[in-house]
Amino acid sequence: MQLLASVEPATIAAHVSALTDYLHTELSRRGERIASPADAESRGPQIALRDPEPERLAAYLADQRIITSPRADLLRLAVHYYTNTADVDTVVQAIYDYRIQRW
Repeated sequence: MQLLASVEPATIAAHVSALTDYLHTELSRRGERIASPADAESRGPQIALRDPEPERLAAYLADQRIITSPRADLLRLAVHYYTNTADVDTVVQAIYDYRIQRW
């Protein structure tokens, strides 16, 4: 909380928006089905990923120390100011690894 309190809200918003764009782009590049709007102005600090078994994917990711939120047929991936591109790369790779293991 101290970190967030020490940063201007506009700086936080810009960082989160850039990371969400990056996450959306990387997941799309890997062929993931994304339920969130493609337009950055229309989405918030998360990406909703379509999956037939989001609870199973969430459990796999939790085993990799990646916390997500399954919701109906979606898996919600959220970013914040303390998230960085390495974190995004890690989750994208973990989802890719999960998909490869499932085939």
